[in-house]
Amino acid sequence: ALTRSRQESQLMQDEIVALREQLASTSSQLATVRAAGMPVTAAPMAAGTVPPGTMQSALSGLALPGVDTRFDGSVVRVELPAATLFDGGTANLVPGGVALLTQVAGEVGRVYPGHFIGIESHVDTEPLTNASWASPHQLTAARAAAVFDFLTTRTPLRESQLFLVAHGSNPTVVSNATPAGRAKNRRVELVIYPARAPGE
Repeated sequence: ALTRSRQESQLMQDEIVALREQLASTSSQLATVRAAGMPVTAAPMAAGTVPPGTMQSALSGLALPGVDTRFDGSVVRVELPAATLFDGGTANLVPGGVALLTQVAGEVGRVYPGHFIGIESHVDTEPLTNASWASPHQLTAARAAAVFDFLTTRTPLRESQLFLVAHGSNPTVVSNATPAGRAKNRRVELVIYPARAPGE
């Protein structure tokens, strides 16, 4: 599992590098166009992409009492506390976490059918107490992989619409200065993108 998590982490890093290169190229092209005084027009949305307004309005349809959800730019974030999902310091799902993921997957699949979903795992800045993990990124990669495995084997969500991101201890949503803040930063976010997976 650790080897697989490392491979997935490396794949994600490669994808991030490729995206940064694409962004740099696009930014350069945009700067060239602006320097030439040419008009800049918005590119049409790709087929299967849902407009931001539709993404935001659909958010109210998620029936997830007690779960923090928010619209963030063009994506929807569903925030799941790590303490509800896992045994402390591990990537082992607990019964309450299984129940929560089952409920969330059902609602997300109903309201945002076929959308790409990022499984983004975070921890706080406290030193790790479990010797199984050499770094916060290893722990968050293992937790994201555990959620991925559960969602693809026990819910209708499909492997082709999911991807994993291991953030380690960054970014935070609140300060790590208090126990409550650290607990909130230990989380898994399901990030729902406006684009749908192929075939949807």
